[in-house]
Amino acid sequence: MTDRLPNRPYDATVHFDHQNLVYGVFSMFDTLLLAQVNVTWHMVPLALAISLVYSASRYELPEHILVRALRLFLQILGFMGGAFLVLWVLTYGL
Repeated sequence: MTDRLPNRPYDATVHFDHQNLVYGVFSMFDTLLLAQVNVTWHMVPLALAISLVYSASRYELPEHILVRALRLFLQILGFMGGAFLVLWVLTYGL
């Protein structure tokens, strides 16, 4: 039997004994679940966090922080959407 290291991706060729069976099933499930998630969706909460931190470092009043953070968040999403659209148009015929 092969000893597996923690946080190692699931390998179907590895045989599990009774001690590693539960870890192998959860490892396979996690790998399959994470394979379906598109990394692009991480940009939305990242843009929100960046806009909140940047606005909080510039303003003191919570109202100003939230208004400026929302405006910056929409600007970031608009820029990323525009860049996506340009790249999509450029690669449409490929």
